[in-house]
Amino acid sequence: MAKTILVVDTEGRGREIDGVNNCEVFLPDVLDRQDPLAISQALRRDARDIQEAGIQLIAIDSLTPIYKRMAAEALAKNERRLNKNKSSAFVDKANAIRLFQDAAVSLGTDVAMIWHYETGRDGNGKEIRNQTISEMERQKLARSLNGMIELKREKNRRVARIVWSRAGGRALQGVEIVDEQGFWKGVPEQIDALFAEAGKRRQERIPAEAQAS
Repeated sequence: MAKTILVVDTEGRGREIDGVNNCEVFLPDVLDRQDPLAISQALRRDARDIQEAGIQLIAIDSLTPIYKRMAAEALAKNERRLNKNKSSAFVDKANAIRLFQDAAVSLGTDVAMIWHYETGRDGNGKEIRNQTISEMERQKLARSLNGMIELKREKNRRVARIVWSRAGGRALQGVEIVDEQGFWKGVPEQIDALFAEAGKRRQERIPAEAQAS
């Protein structure tokens, strides 16, 4: 997967992948990389430069601190009674995130939006593991995604598991690809091939279903 990547680096680790699998990494010129409004403005402002630089992938790495910050700011505004309507703070959060999501996908490149799991304990002290983005927020992201992939380590190996795909539906859910070569080399291409084949089968079904009806 040799790509020229623009990394919206919210965690200060974007340079770690520079050179891995022959990838070349660029970072956007934005002061606050955890501010979705600033990100969207920078992407639209630099759209021509991004295209001329041959950027093939925009990676948001990761969404977790963005969502956590926006949620904390919304709660703080409500606690200080800065909003007459408490829900308005969360509406602002949703709108800001939608702005940068639309800006990223509008440039015509591949887009990878990354978020994390976190562990904690429930009321009974039992360890639990949750995604850092709620189900509702994942559904909103899904409108501009072709699939959701879970990356995990188990039994001394790393695995990419398809959680959801637009074209494949339930047929691809749970399909796993093992990182045989390290650094996920070749894994994105295998996932792309699965999605493409599922999309082809889906298109072939449409005429048959139309005739049957």
